[in-house]
Amino acid sequence: MKKKIYLPKTMNELQSLGNDWLKGLWMRYFNAPPIMACPRMIRTLWYKIQCENHNLRIKQKNVTRLNRYSTDPDKYIEKSYKTKYHLRNGLEIVKTYKGRQYRVLVRFPGEFVCDNQSYKTLSAVARAICNKKVSGYDFFGLNNKCMRNSKAGSSQ
Repeated sequence: MKKKIYLPKTMNELQSLGNDWLKGLWMRYFNAPPIMACPRMIRTLWYKIQCENHNLRIKQKNVTRLNRYSTDPDKYIEKSYKTKYHLRNGLEIVKTYKGRQYRVLVRFPGEFVCDNQSYKTLSAVARAICNKKVSGYDFFGLNNKCMRNSKAGSSQ
């Protein structure tokens, strides 16, 4: 348990503290000397102070993950936007649902057009069609390995 010391009540109060005080707080929370300039560490310290004031903790598995992400953020940002379904621009997906045929055009990653309406995800298109939350890739039959590996331009 951390020893009780005075903690700033506001962000402005934290910003007004001297560099030595900020470095001391950093050592208290991270058990290591700061690796960044004092103005950059204020937001991190403010977060830790708020967590302590409200008795909140980050689970160790999340801290480990954040540390891993911080080593190479570009790599993990790229992974987060990656999808295993590589849908080409211009691909038209066709689905018949309750007797009506729907055509979805893939404009580019993050834009799908159906009935002249633009959507950010295939799941949003599927939700608009069937009025319930559903995986867009399941709804349009794209989770079938045969469909993923086929060279066909559309699925039904």
